[in-house]
Amino acid sequence: MTLREKEFMFEQAVNISLKKSDSFECKVIGEQLRYSIRMKQDFVEKAEKICGFNIPRNIGEVESYDKILCMCLGPDEWILIVQPKLKLQFDKIIARLNNSITISITNISDRNIGFKLKGKKVQKYINSGCPLDLALESFPIGKASRTVFESVPILLFRDGKLSFRVECWRSFGPYISDFFKRIADTND
Repeated sequence: MTLREKEFMFEQAVNISLKKSDSFECKVIGEQLRYSIRMKQDFVEKAEKICGFNIPRNIGEVESYDKILCMCLGPDEWILIVQPKLKLQFDKIIARLNNSITISITNISDRNIGFKLKGKKVQKYINSGCPLDLALESFPIGKASRTVFESVPILLFRDGKLSFRVECWRSFGPYISDFFKRIADTND
């Protein structure tokens, strides 16, 4: 895939405009590096030393750093989301990981897109298409989970009391944003 084709794919998802209000806002998160990582728990400590940051060990836990987000999705599975300006640094880290431990690292940057959802009605709007209990006690700040939204597989991360991040396949981006636009238009 050429750089222009990648830019076109991203532009298709970015050309989404949603009404912004105090009760709800949905916006596309800028381009990010995303890696799917599979390794045995036995290698996590060594991977942490190579990476230079903590890797969560429990499913649903998230470690967040300045420009890095690491989510544990399964007993041997993580998603790492990184700012693009750290690409060279992460290329070196990935090479060291591949040379040091048994690990599978897949770049899924072109596959996924992220949305930032926030506002007073964000939980209600997400729950209109997602079966998870998003009450703060059940889904606290800093928790991530794979789930579905209107039959679309998503990764949901709560990063604030009234703020979530949704990751989905890029091809579902227009559908997700259109759903939120319709629900915001009819409920605000």
